[in-house]
Amino acid sequence: MTSPSRLCATFLLSLLFCGSVFSQQSFQYTTLQVPGSSATFATAVNNNGDIVGYSESGGETSGFLYTNGSFQTISPCPYGGTEPTGINDAGVIVGDCNGDPFIYQNGNVSYLSYPKARYTFLMGINNQGVLVGVWENAHIFARSFVYTNGTFATVDGMRLPGGINNSDTVSGIACDNRTEVCNGALYFQKANGWKSHRKVNFPGANGTRLGEINDNGDVVGFAGLSQDFVYNITSKTFTGFEIGNSVSSQALGINNSGEIVGSYSDGTTTYGFYGQLSQ
Repeated sequence: MTSPSRLCATFLLSLLFCGSVFSQQSFQYTTLQVPGSSATFATAVNNNGDIVGYSESGGETSGFLYTNGSFQTISPCPYGGTEPTGINDAGVIVGDCNGDPFIYQNGNVSYLSYPKARYTFLMGINNQGVLVGVWENAHIFARSFVYTNGTFATVDGMRLPGGINNSDTVSGIACDNRTEVCNGALYFQKANGWKSHRKVNFPGANGTRLGEINDNGDVVGFAGLSQDFVYNITSKTFTGFEIGNSVSSQALGINNSGEIVGSYSDGTTTYGFYGQLSQ
C-alpha cells in the first residue's frame, strides 16, 4: 500500500486533497488474549463496552464475551466452531457456528438462514434487533441483506457488510466482480430499500474494508496490512492509526464512545485489542 504521506508528497493536487481528508493519530490500546489460546480475534463492541470475538486453540475456534475485565465462553452450538461477529446493547450476540448463523442471548439460541441459500452469515445487529448479513450459493457472488420484522431486504451491490447502526446505515465493502478489487461502501436506507450508497476509499490504498458504524457516523476499517482508520461520514475525513509493533492489523468494531476493537499480529501470535484514539 502506498502511504498517505508519500502519495500526498508526490503531487501538489494530491497534497491539497489528502491534507483535507486524512490525519494520523496515536492509539492507546489494551491487548486481549484468551487464556490458553494460540490466537484471539475481537470483532465487535457495544455501547456498554462489552466485546465479542473468538479464539483459536488446537485447530478449534471458540466464541467469547469480554466484559468487566473477564472472558466468558460463548457456546451456542454443541459442536463448537463459534465465531461471534456482533453484539448490541441488550447483549444479543450474532455470529456463525460452522456455517450455521446464530442469534444468542442469555443462553438462548436461535438460527436464521436466507431462503434457499447454501450459506448465510450474520455480521451485525443494532439496538432495534435489525440484523445485517450475507448469503451465497454456488451460482452467484455473495450478496448482503438486512433482516427486520421477519423480512429480508437485499443491499444491492454490497459484498460483505461490516455492521449496521441505529439509523439503519449499513457499512461494509463492495467489489468489482471483474477485477475483484473491493472498497468500502456505505448504504443508507431509503423508501425503496438500501439502494443508495457511497464509496469509501482510503487515500492511496488498493482496497478498503469497513467494519462497524456507530450512531455518530464514525466507521472503523482498515486498508493494506497495518493501516487502520476511523472514517466520519459527515465530514468525509479519515483518521488513521496503527498498532505498535504489529505486522498486520484489522480494526473491526467501534461504539458510540469511540472505543475500537480488532486484532493484530506481531508476526508470531495474533491478539485482540481494544482502545481509543488519543485526544
